[in-house]
Amino acid sequence: MKILVITISLIFLSDFTYADVSAYYEGKVTEVGYEAERGLIIIDNSALDDVACSGFYVDLNNHAQQVAYSTALAAKVSGARVKLRYVVDGPLYYSNCLLFQLSIVE
Repeated sequence: MKILVITISLIFLSDFTYADVSAYYEGKVTEVGYEAERGLIIIDNSALDDVACSGFYVDLNNHAQQVAYSTALAAKVSGARVKLRYVVDGPLYYSNCLLFQLSIVE
């Protein structure tokens, strides 16, 4: 009985705890915007040839995503390149994908 409970728990935890995350994409931030409590981040199109997203968004009510948005602003101002990943099959905001990770690479 104990093994059955543990097995069922692991099945449910694996479905809800981990999101599918894309590979890394790298490019320059070309646009940063704001709409309806969401920060919008667009990187150059050459980095997104095989991506179904036209850009990325962050939920500005989430502290960790506020940090990602601030990082995108810093990259835009400085002209630095960023490396990012997004949530695959996550909720879209228009044609923008939910950002998972963003960092400055230069």
